[in-house]
Order: sequence, then C-alpha cells, then structure tokens
Amino acid sequence: MILITATKTEAQAFVERYKLQKAKIKSYTYFFNDDMSVFVCGIGVKKSYEACLFLKENFDLKSKKIINVGIAAAPKRFNIGDVAGISKIIYKDEVVELKKEGEILECVDRPQNNEKNTLVDMESFGIYKALKEYDIDFKKIISDYFAPDTISKDFVKKLVKDSLDKLL
Repeated sequence: MILITATKTEAQAFVERYKLQKAKIKSYTYFFNDDMSVFVCGIGVKKSYEACLFLKENFDLKSKKIINVGIAAAPKRFNIGDVAGISKIIYKDEVVELKKEGEILECVDRPQNNEKNTLVDMESFGIYKALKEYDIDFKKIISDYFAPDTISKDFVKKLVKDSLDKLL
C-alpha cells in the first residue's frame, strides 16, 4: 500500500502507528515498512504532480493500493474530523470522474477563505494527473470551514490520528 500525503504532518500518525522508517530520495521524503509506504508530495498541484511523476518513475506501483490522504476544507454540512471519499475532482475547467462513490472535491491553487459548496484541497488534481493510469482512492479529512488560518500542525496530527481506521 502506498499513501500519498501533502505534508509530513499528515504522514506522522501513520509513521507512529505502523513504526515506519524514514528515507529520502533526492528532495522527496517517504516512510516505509514491509507493508506500507507513505510518500510526502508537497503542497499544491505543481508540487504534487512533479512528486508523483517521480514516485511513478522510481517505485513499482502496479500491484499497490494507492490512497491520497489529506485534509480538506468543507461546507458546514460536514463535521470537522469526518472522512470523505471522493467521486469527482474539479480543477479550473477540468473535471475528473473517479468511478467511485463520494463527494466532489475542488482542487485550488491557494488556501480558501470563502465558503464553497464542495470540499477543497490543493493537491488532488496533481496526484491524479501524474498517476491517472492507477486506481487511486482519495480520502479527505474535514479540517475546517474555509478558515485555513485556524489549522495548526498539532490539530492536523490529531485529525489524522483520530481517523486512521477510516482511512485505510
């Protein structure tokens, strides 16, 4: 299984629970054991795209389950800490149907302060674009209601830790 997170903070709960070892290849950090790898791709569409191209070129992904795990802003109909599967990703004028049940996720280039009707993240489209030939699950933990300045690293670690069993 390969998990892709934007930040080391999002990866931390997996590292602690599954006793993953840290490694670096070029500028990329990943954590691993015999059963799982967590690859940190960076924040934003461009960084996530480039990191996932590197992942595809340097790791055997063919027989692996791939999951993008991360936080997302959401409308108030969701509860903070909810985990949502994703059925569609929207980035600018591109729409990607994932053939899965779940929520619509809009991928944006900057943190959002204005409420939207969909979940919002900053990496999903880059991950999808680089790895579209693979069956990727996108799972987002609701972190805020379009108030990015309220999110701390400790809060993200707790959100992921509390959601671990729902993410795999």
